[in-house]
Amino acid sequence: MTTGAHPEEAVARKQAGGSFPATPAEFVQLWVVRIPNRLAPWAPRLADAWAEGVWLAPWKRVAAYAPLVGLAVGFLSLLLWPGVTYCYAQSRSLMALIIAGAILSGPIGVMYVAGYMAGYLLTDLPRIVLIAFTEPSALAARLGGTLIGFLLLGILMTRVPLLARRLAEGVAERLGQPIRAAAARILLFPATCALLVFLWCQGMIVLVRPVFDWTGGGTSDRLDAVLTVQLHWTELAYVAAVVALARIVLETLVVPRLASAPVVTDLQRKWVDPHVHGQFWRRFPLARVALVTGVVTLLFSGMYDYSRGFAELWKDAAIVATATAVACLSRVVPIIPRNWAAALIRTPALLRFVAAALLGYLLAYIIAVLFWSTGSFRIVLAGALLTMAVFQVLFPTRRLDHQHEGREVL
Repeated sequence: MTTGAHPEEAVARKQAGGSFPATPAEFVQLWVVRIPNRLAPWAPRLADAWAEGVWLAPWKRVAAYAPLVGLAVGFLSLLLWPGVTYCYAQSRSLMALIIAGAILSGPIGVMYVAGYMAGYLLTDLPRIVLIAFTEPSALAARLGGTLIGFLLLGILMTRVPLLARRLAEGVAERLGQPIRAAAARILLFPATCALLVFLWCQGMIVLVRPVFDWTGGGTSDRLDAVLTVQLHWTELAYVAAVVALARIVLETLVVPRLASAPVVTDLQRKWVDPHVHGQFWRRFPLARVALVTGVVTLLFSGMYDYSRGFAELWKDAAIVATATAVACLSRVVPIIPRNWAAALIRTPALLRFVAAALLGYLLAYIIAVLFWSTGSFRIVLAGALLTMAVFQVLFPTRRLDHQHEGREVL
């Protein structure tokens, strides 16, 4: 990682002055050190997604410029894939590409989302302005549908790879012995990525509705997106597993043997102090409750029953907001007994995640069978809320001693 006579001093000057990077080494510093450290207090998961790309640092040109490629592809997605008019999910090839990029490196995923948002909003700006002048009441719905599409993309591109890594690492760390731990990572990371992509696809079948219904998309447009995730999820899960396997083999077996491998450790040492990580939300926990409640209420709008009128629609939203707020408050003021929380935290998170997903599916299936004759979307909403409750119980936040908290974060 040499960029001149005194590379470390040059990088330090760049960091201190906030100057735009000029060399590959400085770009790597920007992606996996400077940006994460700035984001860590108020956007810890986004910061983690940025920092997660550090494993590519031995190939500094790839680590430096791949995020810029992700940004460009995201910005040009609507031009490069003509069938994509309202949502990225309208194209299988685009979905496969962005899943591969996100799993390969966190900065690629984050930059793709940023580029896609910018390109979409720029393309949609004339229609937004027109609606603002001709039909202002429809503007909120259009912006809300657009935001839901961005949130769903952000979950896929930033949260899914990071969560898969944490679940796999949770098992590997418990094995202790290096060879067994490496084998666990190689087996579990691809499997967990495939599982999470599958779950995301199943959720998209319903959650994507407002992306089209609120923004003026036609039935054929929505059908394209739904069919991509409903019928072709196996292909997307396969792509996720293959790319994850390639990455974890390189990261676990190849990178440690490279002469430039110490650069990874050096960059990781510059990562943020754990006490700073999420500091803002620890100081203002109720702000986090409000934010999460608002986001979940908006995301779940695809499961609201639109057929019964405006009043019933707001009733569904109120139910979701209340349930989400209670779930979030239970993390601020833990309600699960200390012994139960301690026992759960000793159980690998991956096992609990699979158990919660299966139990949630079973409960949702029972509700669907019992109340299918009603023809209401509320049976889907009820199943989703029960699944959320199951995850809440199996992933508690509990103060285990006076100094530290046993936090279970999904």
